[in-house]
Amino acid sequence: MAFCFLATTTATTLKAGELSASTERSSEDHQLRLIRDITKEYELNKEILPIKNHSQPIKVIFDIAFAQLVELDSKNQIMTSYIWVRQFWSNTRLRWDPSKYGGQTSVNLSPHLIWLPDIVLYNNINSNTIGEMFKFDTKVVLHNTGAIEWYAPTLVKSICKIDITYFPFDKQNCSLVFGSWTYTSEFLSLDIKQKEPDLSKYTPNGQWEMMHAEVKRNVVKYSCCYWPYIDVTYTVHIRRRPLFFVLNLILPCILLATLSVFSFSLPPGSGERIALVITLLLGLTVYMLIFTENIPKTSEVTPLINKFFNVVLFEVAICLLATSITLQFYHYHDPGQDLPKWVKFVIFECLGKMMRMKIRKFTIYDSTEENGRPVQGDADPASSPILPKMNHNKCKLCNIAPLSTYRIALPKDPSSEKLEDIQQMLTDLHKKMTSKTSKRQKKEAWHFAALVLDRFFCYIAGTSFFISLLSFYLMIPST
Repeated sequence: MAFCFLATTTATTLKAGELSASTERSSEDHQLRLIRDITKEYELNKEILPIKNHSQPIKVIFDIAFAQLVELDSKNQIMTSYIWVRQFWSNTRLRWDPSKYGGQTSVNLSPHLIWLPDIVLYNNINSNTIGEMFKFDTKVVLHNTGAIEWYAPTLVKSICKIDITYFPFDKQNCSLVFGSWTYTSEFLSLDIKQKEPDLSKYTPNGQWEMMHAEVKRNVVKYSCCYWPYIDVTYTVHIRRRPLFFVLNLILPCILLATLSVFSFSLPPGSGERIALVITLLLGLTVYMLIFTENIPKTSEVTPLINKFFNVVLFEVAICLLATSITLQFYHYHDPGQDLPKWVKFVIFECLGKMMRMKIRKFTIYDSTEENGRPVQGDADPASSPILPKMNHNKCKLCNIAPLSTYRIALPKDPSSEKLEDIQQMLTDLHKKMTSKTSKRQKKEAWHFAALVLDRFFCYIAGTSFFISLLSFYLMIPST
């Protein structure tokens, strides 16, 4: 009994395996026969427009899924995109009855075996291809009704006109224009599947933000042909992410301009102010060179950041000129010369009062120089060890009046000659003190004029830079 049961089970298993293999073989035979029948005259079918009524054009539905914005080369105005191409049409010559082929309702074929629409990318810029959408190697899905579906991924490079008016806060509109290259609207009607491209699998770009995308069907009449051509235009609206440019271009420019304003706080006698401002000017020039290397070389528009850089560069140059004027006053070649009257009026009366600054007045009785050390001979004449000290600068032998010629009442005694010598010494001393005080007063006037101009230029430069920065901010387009 056990032997009989084992034999029966083995026989059943063998029959099931043979039946399964027979079914698979039958399925393969049906598919093979179907492909053989379809491609029997493919050399003829692939060249003929797949329509029976030639009075009506063949309808081709074109659709793409925008997978990634790989790169937007602003300098060369080229957009590189990774897209998934989807094409749908119907070939009435490739229909079959599924019942004759074991229920086969669809089959995958090589695209080289059937007719394909010659869709190309009109605004292609890739030097390796002409933007053909009919040279993919992916399989074509053919249904028994004659409906054909063709899916293929591809990398395309298209021309994109870059508007750098508001760079780096700009928005760009780049288009992908697809259409037949040889079939006019008389033979091929190109249509869209949906009003917007598929963005469900879009991979974000680090430099550009995808705002939205749209698709439009256009009928264009060219001068070459009687019938118009139909194209499908996909337009992507993107916005630049400005953080990189703000951190690496705009903020350093603002910092250099701020340092040029604060350069007026350095003492004019330090000797490093000219070198500092020139270094800041060179730094701004370097940043401008870096900026110009990354934008298209166009004369149509002036970028917003270029306007800002030029204004700041001009302001720093003016700061350099103002620093030169200030140092010219401070290190005047003849400090003993009087300031011109109009300079005194402008600086002392107008700018000095505006800046709330007053010049220090010196007399022959000041006991200190600019360095704070005592000056020999600058003391009060009444404190001289030669003459005894009296109230109100008077002595028994002398009648001394400040800032006037010393007169000595000479008594009629043998010591009159010595007193005349003392009188002459005091007269010379007073003249020397008066001359020295006058020179010191004139030198201080030149220094004071330099300090007033320093403060005035600092306020002007700071205000000008603040207005420039505020204007630049207000000109940035709102998001």
